[in-house]
Amino acid sequence: MTPNYNLQITVVRGTGLHEQRLPMRAMDLTNRYALPVDADVQEGDRIEQELPNGRTQTVHVTKVDVLQSPFPGGASLDHTEAHYSTAPPTPAAVAGGTTWNVTATNI
Repeated sequence: MTPNYNLQITVVRGTGLHEQRLPMRAMDLTNRYALPVDADVQEGDRIEQELPNGRTQTVHVTKVDVLQSPFPGGASLDHTEAHYSTAPPTPAAVAGGTTWNVTATNI
């Protein structure tokens, strides 16, 4: 039995002028998409899905798992899971930066 990847999505990688758009099919599970095992999706990508009302829903990939069936002959169960959040990722803090505390008078 082959999974029914029936939902058309677009994986968007990069920003600005160098944006890559990859159309693919998926299954929408709760807070994650199930994709074919060879799907090109990474943490940090955006996924766009056109809704029935004509609007576009955008989610942000937070984690990617490639899952393989432990059963002999179970290759049809292999798939990639892209966990997502509707909130955009927060920028990471700069590690190793120097903090200067300056106290001055008569400037």
